[in-house]
Amino acid sequence: MRTAALMALIALVPLVACQPPPVTALPEEIHPSSLRPPSDFGPDVMLRQRVTASWQGREESFDAVLQKQGGRLVLLGLSELGVGFSLVFEHGQITLDNRTGRELPFPPSFILMDVQRVFFPWCGDERTAAFRRCKAADGTFEIAESWKGDDLSSRSFHWADEPSRVVIQYDPAWPGSRVPRRAVLVSERFGYTLTIETLEVQLLD
Repeated sequence: MRTAALMALIALVPLVACQPPPVTALPEEIHPSSLRPPSDFGPDVMLRQRVTASWQGREESFDAVLQKQGGRLVLLGLSELGVGFSLVFEHGQITLDNRTGRELPFPPSFILMDVQRVFFPWCGDERTAAFRRCKAADGTFEIAESWKGDDLSSRSFHWADEPSRVVIQYDPAWPGSRVPRRAVLVSERFGYTLTIETLEVQLLD
C-alpha cells in the first residue's frame, strides 16, 4: 500500500464509524503499567507493518498501520476491505472501533502498551555503553537494554514483585531511523508472543 493511501486511512479514522465508537477507560488493574502520553516519545512517524500474535497454541496475522503524531497514537488493523479495527490513544483515553465481527484477542490497553514497549524510547536518547538500565518514572519497573553499535538488539521489562518479564529481541533498524525491521516480544506473564515486521517507515513533519 502506498504512503498516500496510508495517510488517507489515518485521516479517515475519526469518521469510519456510523455511530460514535466506545471509549474505554485504561484498565490499569489488568496490566502492570499504564500507558504514557505519545508526546513523551521521539519524532512523529508512520509505519506499515505485518503483525503475528501467538498464544495458547493459536496464531493470527494481520497487516497494520501505526502512526504517532504529537499526543496521538493510532493503530489500524487492515483487511481486504479496508480498516478492520482502529485504536486511538489520546488525552489518556482509548477509542476502539472494531469492525471485525469478533473481539480482539487482547484488550486494547495490552496492544497499545506493547506498541510503546517495542517502538518508543524508555531510557532517553543519551547512550554511553552497549548495556544500560533505567527505571520507569513511577519506579514500579526497570528496563534493561542491549545495543550493537547504533542498533538496539534487546530490551526487557522487570518488576520487583513479579518474576516474569517482557522481553523484546530486535533486528537492525531501517537506515536513517531507529525503527527495527523486525521485533519479537515475549510476555512471560501473559504467555503470548508478538512478531512485528516493519515494511515501510515514513517520518512525519
